[in-house]
Amino acid sequence: MYGIKTEKGYKKVMEKKIGAVITVEASFVMAAVLFVCGALMKQGFYVHERNTGMLILMDALEQAQTGREEPDTAETSEQWANRALNAFYRCKGQIEIIRKGNCLTGNFKRRNGKTEGSVQVRLFEPERFLRMVRAGGV
Repeated sequence: MYGIKTEKGYKKVMEKKIGAVITVEASFVMAAVLFVCGALMKQGFYVHERNTGMLILMDALEQAQTGREEPDTAETSEQWANRALNAFYRCKGQIEIIRKGNCLTGNFKRRNGKTEGSVQVRLFEPERFLRMVRAGGV
């Protein structure tokens, strides 16, 4: 048995202390690594929700834009978009489409009510396109 006063006893005590210090430091490093991983995952879910919402909003506006013969096309597209948005994982936002004259405005709101994106398009007017083509001499 070695006492702390001998050289071998001192080395044993120091080896135990060094091992304990490394264990404590490793626990702090692991906590930081897990925190960073969690923050990255949360940011990934945020980007997924935003991109999914904007993609569905653009698709719904395109459907409402081309179906101008039916007066309730904007409402039908809005209902479809909200069903499609809620079908995706973690996408509990809301899409609203407003028709004013010949313009459609679509808004995507996240679950906290904050507007993430807004898109405005004109209704599809084939007569206007044909007039522009004819005026250009094509």
